[in-house]
Amino acid sequence: MSEPGTLRPNILIVTEATLGMGHTRAAEALRDAFLTEAPDAVVRVTTALVPQAEALFNRLYGQTLARMPHLWGAAYASERWTSILAKRAFGVSGLSRAKELFDAFRPDVVVSTHALSVPPFARLKRRRPFTLAVAITDFDANGFWINRRVDHYFVAHPDVARTLAARYRLDVGRFQATGIPIDPRFADPTLPERARALRAALGLGPAEPLVLLMGGGEGLLDMPTVLQALDRRPEPFAVAAVSGRNAALREALEALRPHLSHRLIVTGWITETATWLSAADVVVTKPGGLTLSELFALGKAAVLLQPIPGQETRNVHFVERHGAATVVDDAEEAARTVGALLGDPDRRAALEAAARRLGRPEAARTIARTLLETLANGARTPEAVVR
Repeated sequence: MSEPGTLRPNILIVTEATLGMGHTRAAEALRDAFLTEAPDAVVRVTTALVPQAEALFNRLYGQTLARMPHLWGAAYASERWTSILAKRAFGVSGLSRAKELFDAFRPDVVVSTHALSVPPFARLKRRRPFTLAVAITDFDANGFWINRRVDHYFVAHPDVARTLAARYRLDVGRFQATGIPIDPRFADPTLPERARALRAALGLGPAEPLVLLMGGGEGLLDMPTVLQALDRRPEPFAVAAVSGRNAALREALEALRPHLSHRLIVTGWITETATWLSAADVVVTKPGGLTLSELFALGKAAVLLQPIPGQETRNVHFVERHGAATVVDDAEEAARTVGALLGDPDRRAALEAAARRLGRPEAARTIARTLLETLANGARTPEAVVR
């Protein structure tokens, strides 16, 4: 561990490689931000669950969402009470792994971007001195994120701070509305230039509309059905579909190409998400917390569908309150909405402006700067009280 005021802080970022990879992307964004703010820092990203437990969790989580999504929604709705016992179980079962990570790396600061990482590290604080922070990756949160030993809560928006403070009986001052940490490239001033270069490389004309379809890589968005609905629209536009690491989805999308009247561009896993989003005129996707934050950072018009019951449903409620995207019920409504947005520039501009007002492209650097300043000052926030 480094002493207060030294130039080599030691940061451990813990996450989980769950479906959608949003938590991992947030952790990587924080890593890059810490290294930008403090190039001499030692920053590590790791998972808090052992690989076998992580694989089991992902399998059960994925199967539940695919086959019985209402069950996950019901569990999420009751989490305020059930999380009390579950947090204790995860805290005890994960303590050995937390000790192992702490003793191996001796961090000054532990930052969690996944709720399951919080209970064991909060329990570890009884025996080890370190600053514990959480970066909540949705526009609401469940009780797993909340623990009286957490020193810093970083949230998406002041509304989220007020909601969580009231729900869990915390002082609202314990929450900092920094935004959700996203790739620093979303704040890169050269992004418009890179987007124009991508459009040219894809063979798109300067004024040719591009609809970007994302979110099907984990099999939780029926992308072929959405694509076919889009293709029934009379408006001229091209569609770019991102299949992620899902080879079967990519194959299914490619098989549709000869039967479509609209031009289709299919790509797999992309690392330049900011460039692809920036190049699009309208984005059709699921309402994940990281995805929404990226859309808001760029002020993009988005059509959201098929939310996961629980966290994504709460994200939708936030979006609707702020008028920052259009939420639809099915593929046909999504296609109609895309057509309406492309045909009405004023409506699209209003949606883009509402999204841009929520954008926090510098969130990761703000969080990193806050924690580094706290560390340099040798101070920690007083423990939150959960009654």
